[in-house]
Amino acid sequence: MIRILYLYHDLMTLYGDNGNIRVLEKYLRDQGEEVIVDRKTVGYTLDLADYDFIYCGCGMERSRNAALKHLINYKQDMKKAFEEGKVILFTGNSWQMLGKGIQTADGEKLEGLGLFEFDVTEQSEKRYVGDVLGHARGFEETFVGFINRCSTVNNLDDPFMTIDKVIGNIPDKTDGIHRNNLFGVSLNGPLLVKNPHFARKIVSLLVKDYKPIDYENERRGYETTISELSSDMEKHV
Repeated sequence: MIRILYLYHDLMTLYGDNGNIRVLEKYLRDQGEEVIVDRKTVGYTLDLADYDFIYCGCGMERSRNAALKHLINYKQDMKKAFEEGKVILFTGNSWQMLGKGIQTADGEKLEGLGLFEFDVTEQSEKRYVGDVLGHARGFEETFVGFINRCSTVNNLDDPFMTIDKVIGNIPDKTDGIHRNNLFGVSLNGPLLVKNPHFARKIVSLLVKDYKPIDYENERRGYETTISELSSDMEKHV
């Protein structure tokens, strides 16, 4: 049995990011696994040790801040889960909660979970928006997704991916965080649906006897997205 904790399912679900959980359930059940998904949000008690996989998606900045103010109560539990190698995925702006802190656009300073040394500064004048293609260590396949944020990340070590091409005004050359079995990345859209190779990676970390599966329509959709977006990006060079 695989137990999934879906954090802040009501607050952090922009861009169809709840699709990450649905596609993960599909993969795991096709591996012959029984899957239980617990959806917990602000006001709930969290017992992170009960779960094999912890997920949080993208939300508005105020929603992310509300989630952080709740999750900070479980800072030591998150640290223990991370250090013990539990599989964790934070997408969109939720991964920014994993650093030392966030300075919001209105000047409030929020304590972060402290798993990493980076910190985040937000502003309200400009948003960074765009489709991106990139690559990550340990993967041959291209990563694709959408980014929409109003923040800069400082002192970032162990980035998840290098950004190769952009349509939009994303200024960064790297994005996200990866250490142990924890992955954080700004890509939305949703990430695991758009990047089936990454979905398979997550499943292989959760299933002892992983059996490779190829979904033809999923593969065709991924290849078409990469091809079309690459063509559009060449036009914008």
